[in-house]
Amino acid sequence: MENADNNSGIEFRQEAYDLVARMEKLDAEREKDEVFKAGDKVRICMPLAGIPGPEETGLPHEVIMDEGHTGVIVRSAGEEMVTVRWDAGKYRIYKDLDLATMQYLDNGSLTSEGFESGIHTSYLQKSGGSGKDRGEEKSIIMQDQPPSPPVEKKSSLKELNHLAFYEEAETVAAAKDKILSQIPEGQAILLERIIDAGRAQKLIVHGRNTEECSRMAEKLLPGNITILKRNTLKEYRKLKKNVSAFTVSEAMQLVTKDEEFVTVSSLVLTGKGKSGLLGLIKKPDQYEAELEQDEISEIIYKNILSKVYIRTGTRTAIPVSLTQYDDLPEVFWSCTQLKFNLNGINLGLLSVTALKEQMLLEMLKTKSRNEILMNLDRPAEDFYLAGLLGFTLTVCSGKVTFTDYEPVCYYLIDHYKNRLLPDVIRIKNGERVVYDLPLYKTFAIDKKFGHYEKWQLDSINHALEASFKSFWGFLFPGYN
Repeated sequence: MENADNNSGIEFRQEAYDLVARMEKLDAEREKDEVFKAGDKVRICMPLAGIPGPEETGLPHEVIMDEGHTGVIVRSAGEEMVTVRWDAGKYRIYKDLDLATMQYLDNGSLTSEGFESGIHTSYLQKSGGSGKDRGEEKSIIMQDQPPSPPVEKKSSLKELNHLAFYEEAETVAAAKDKILSQIPEGQAILLERIIDAGRAQKLIVHGRNTEECSRMAEKLLPGNITILKRNTLKEYRKLKKNVSAFTVSEAMQLVTKDEEFVTVSSLVLTGKGKSGLLGLIKKPDQYEAELEQDEISEIIYKNILSKVYIRTGTRTAIPVSLTQYDDLPEVFWSCTQLKFNLNGINLGLLSVTALKEQMLLEMLKTKSRNEILMNLDRPAEDFYLAGLLGFTLTVCSGKVTFTDYEPVCYYLIDHYKNRLLPDVIRIKNGERVVYDLPLYKTFAIDKKFGHYEKWQLDSINHALEASFKSFWGFLFPGYN
């Protein structure tokens, strides 16, 4: 293997370094004695300033605080956090954060008459004047913004020079024999995805009604199958739920805990928590949430023919982001099958992952607490990526096959984007985030993959518990 090829697998993203350098330069250019106080007019001077949610802004969606937004400070909470009343105008609706390009992706925009939200002062510059005399002055970004360009995903097969073979036959052995006769000499088998014709499989779909469930099933079910059974697990319904919590974000977690495929229509504060004895012990606030439970259907099916997919190659590289490829589980699995040549030394994935984490820790030691907080989402993703690699290696060393590993891995990637990343952003914006369970238990693997055998679930949960300790320790230092 070429050293350059392998070194590229453990280098940190250049985009992250460029953005950090830019932020450090902007911070250095600000006056050292610059103090933000109520009444100051400010503008956002850096990207990734945050995505305040409906519970804070009163708007129907999470909105993107883009560079250039202007407003007036209405409250100050020390030197680091302030509350800003943002000017009226158009704001992009948050859809996703592409960690490969370090850009927020939007789902259109909305017009607001103005709202308040908290922000770290490192994202702000004074824009002159004060809120008392702003009159009819308009924000510099009130014009419609063009939609974000679509992010083109790279093909890992092409970039890594891997080959893919797919065959169908009446039996797994017959399909596999067809493939083995086609593999060129010198190519190593990196993974096998096997679908036995006699193996029953389960698909879970959801929607507001049976028609929506059917449309989802049509998109997700493969061809050449026989449907064995359809079950409706839950009917669509509206429900109310009351919880006690100290913050809105904690209340949102509690109302959706143990729920599946629900939408929070509203969350209302129904009672303020009172102080207890001598005012020393505060009781939690009371909230009432209105939820919409999707209809959930289960489809049991089996394939008419056995299908075998095999991927081969002579080299591989460690992914550097969770959005780098469409087929990340395949790349992760291939990393467990080949050695990495670093400066003439062949290392396995375990050693390379440990080295990656050590490099990340050394880099963080050079940053202040504010610098780390300001860019929290990037090292958080790096630690999570290392956890996924460790998880893959542990699972691969056992009896779990790639066929059963792949859907779990996709689920873990989606779990980061949809559940963990929003909490990372909240921590980054100065909010307090509390978990009452260890990370591996929040994945709820037993519930999501209840059709797996018990030994498979035990093996997966063990691997999760062992692999994400660095990620969890980074977000919550001292958490046991």
